[in-house]
Amino acid sequence: MLTHFEREETAAKLTGLLAADVERIHQIITVADQRSFVILNELFSSTAAKDAAVLGKKVLSFAAS
Repeated sequence: MLTHFEREETAAKLTGLLAADVERIHQIITVADQRSFVILNELFSSTAAKDAAVLGKKVLSFAAS
């Protein structure tokens, strides 16, 4: 089981939330296989809804291939 849940932003982070989401999603889809159960909660919530939808579709398309 692989999960992605939103993390709080802190001043100690050197990247923004979108960059952190992309990095974490990359880590998940790199190790996920056909037997993986992946939970994505509030994926790309740090960006505009339209952009989040486009990015989310790309992630799901990549994961399905």
